[in-house]
Amino acid sequence: MILVDVDTRRMALESDRLFKVAMVRAYPRLVERIVRSRGYVTDAERRQEAAEARGRQDYAVRRKDVLERFAQHRTRLRIRRMSWRLVIEQEAEKAGFTVADLLGRDRGRKVSLARHMAMYRMREELRSTLPTIADRFKRDHSTVVYAVNKVRKMLVELEAVERVR
Repeated sequence: MILVDVDTRRMALESDRLFKVAMVRAYPRLVERIVRSRGYVTDAERRQEAAEARGRQDYAVRRKDVLERFAQHRTRLRIRRMSWRLVIEQEAEKAGFTVADLLGRDRGRKVSLARHMAMYRMREELRSTLPTIADRFKRDHSTVVYAVNKVRKMLVELEAVERVR
């Protein structure tokens, strides 16, 4: 039996550790293959697995949130697509005109008031953008701004008159 003193053993362990560090630096793929073949899991792999697990959880939450928002957005789009025509039809019917009259170039007071009401309703109820409304009526967006402001002002005046009564 050979007795090895503590210092010699310490030096052997230190040189073994230095050898391992040198091997890892020189041959990282070889060391990785050896580690995997022995079934060891490195700290880097543990960290990566933990990050992937967190990522999967985050992904599931984010995916659910995104899908809910998309469903809401799709519903709003479907309502908008169907409703802008409905708004124009309703306003035309109330005023006694056709949809073609409201979408046409007639600048008569009654027709333009019905058109302005339709523009206002599209802006307020459907939350359509000014350019979108302008495209629907084949007008400039500044015309839509004027129409919406005009109807708002009229409604405020009507409310003031009703309060006085």
